[in-house]
Amino acid sequence: MNLSVVNPAVGVACSMAAGLAIGAAVFCTVEGYLGVSFLISMIAVLCVVAIVVEIRTSGDFLTATGMFSIGLVGFFVLRPIGILVQRTTTAGAEIDSRVLSEALESALATSLVQVLILSTCAFGVYWILLCLRRDGGRGRDRIAFISRTRSVANDRTSAVLVWLASALAIFSAAILVARSGGFIDHFDSVANRSASLRGVNFLVYSYLPLLAALVVHLVNRRVIGRKLDAPSCCGLVVLIAVTALSGGRGPLIFGAVLPLLILLQTGSRRLSQGILTLILGFGGVVALGYAVLVRDRAFRPAEMGVDAEEGLIATIWDRALSGSEFRPLDSLIRLNEAASVGDLALQNGNTYLASFAWFVPRGLWPGKPGGGANTWFTQTLLPRFYGPERVETSVSVVGEAYLNFSWFGLVLVGTLIGCLLFALSRSRIYEGGILRVALVVVTSPVLVSFLRGDAYQNVGVFLALVLLVIGAYGLSARRVSDGVAFASYRERVLS
Repeated sequence: MNLSVVNPAVGVACSMAAGLAIGAAVFCTVEGYLGVSFLISMIAVLCVVAIVVEIRTSGDFLTATGMFSIGLVGFFVLRPIGILVQRTTTAGAEIDSRVLSEALESALATSLVQVLILSTCAFGVYWILLCLRRDGGRGRDRIAFISRTRSVANDRTSAVLVWLASALAIFSAAILVARSGGFIDHFDSVANRSASLRGVNFLVYSYLPLLAALVVHLVNRRVIGRKLDAPSCCGLVVLIAVTALSGGRGPLIFGAVLPLLILLQTGSRRLSQGILTLILGFGGVVALGYAVLVRDRAFRPAEMGVDAEEGLIATIWDRALSGSEFRPLDSLIRLNEAASVGDLALQNGNTYLASFAWFVPRGLWPGKPGGGANTWFTQTLLPRFYGPERVETSVSVVGEAYLNFSWFGLVLVGTLIGCLLFALSRSRIYEGGILRVALVVVTSPVLVSFLRGDAYQNVGVFLALVLLVIGAYGLSARRVSDGVAFASYRERVLS
């Protein structure tokens, strides 16, 4: 199979899927069970086509678009199936669960239409840009990368940056653990992060400098043909340990596991599709098992005995259909319910603007916005759940787009996401040298987090990672006069 160019048949299939999705959105404006089921099917088809295209053009599905598609399946295919089976929807706590009435089912259908519109725009723009691109191709890009690259990072300087970032991450993690009274108390408090991390939430993100410095160092050593060294091994261990301690599954998944897997898949030795699927599947089971064993002990203690009797695997499957991790759709249903009765005030971009305040410490700006779309949604439409502890629920990228600019926002945000997917695509990863590879590796997982959450934290994290990678590379970059330094690596690639 020749993967060096985008097969025109792929573009035709993508166009057909996009047209079918648009037709489904128009057809399924009718209310009812059949319309909801049909919408779920169309979202699933669109995501499967996107994953197949990624495998066809990039060699595997662990790309920005592939992960975005998998996230769509989890949040907007599995979850609506769970809602239809259980006939309940829960935007906040379990006590707030409501039977799926005719009005809520209509809101569910509207929500799925919104998901379909945004995802169709995102994939459509991405596929159009991919098909218009004439110099695409994994093989040619990788050879061009070796031929054009004339800047590398000074290995000693990048190693020092990894050591310093590791020390900062360890110090910050130690503060979090000591503040909680020890490891056991720390993990107990992780279940309610809003209260336990108040005032020290910035320490959770101490892994970001380490992630940026480590990826720049690893990519650079790959280019110059060197193996792992002591700073690399130490940085890897510290990154995994610190993200696991920092406050839940998010930092570990999006700040360590996924970036490292993507880094591995951009090299010459890649994991096969089967092994990659097994690793991600095992990681998903572990993440959901963590939720059952840690979060449920804090928020659902009465059900722990029932969970134990049913078995961990059965409980994990139940959480995959109805757990809090997959409830952005429930929030979207609540949002559309409020809109249907005129109780939704459009924010006109205010929640997006608030995301740029994420960088400023509250001590320097006492009037800093308390949050973005998640905060506004939970405060306004789920006030009991928000409560004095300020517990938020996720409104999703679809909900935030609609909350700000109504239906036009879905098209606008979907188009922007499509452009971002193209910018982070695997076929373009080698065009900008070491800096481009490092940027794609560290920022691609943020898209999945953005799909579930809001712009307030994710845009901040995305921009912070971009600046940190540019800074790490800028501090250690040096010019190379000829291609001698790349000879061994070029030989491996071309062989």
